[in-house]
Amino acid sequence: MFCGELTDTLSCPLNLQLNIIGANYGRTRADYCQGPILTTDCVLDSSLSTVQAACQGKNSCVITSNVKFFRKDSCFGTYTSK
Repeated sequence: MFCGELTDTLSCPLNLQLNIIGANYGRTRADYCQGPILTTDCVLDSSLSTVQAACQGKNSCVITSNVKFFRKDSCFGTYTSK
């Protein structure tokens, strides 16, 4: 998990591949990531398919936690975690 407009790399040891089984661009808890919280009921249904499209079966990939990468804001006005 990472917060805000951050970029991170998901990676596996050499000769292994990523298997993405869960992802959420949004916020479901108040105790992670500081910033304004209007709601903790933020789940973007397309999060898993977006991350799978970028990473599934690769040795590594780069994820950016922003609207440009996920193509929608699941939690307008609330600081989000990914």
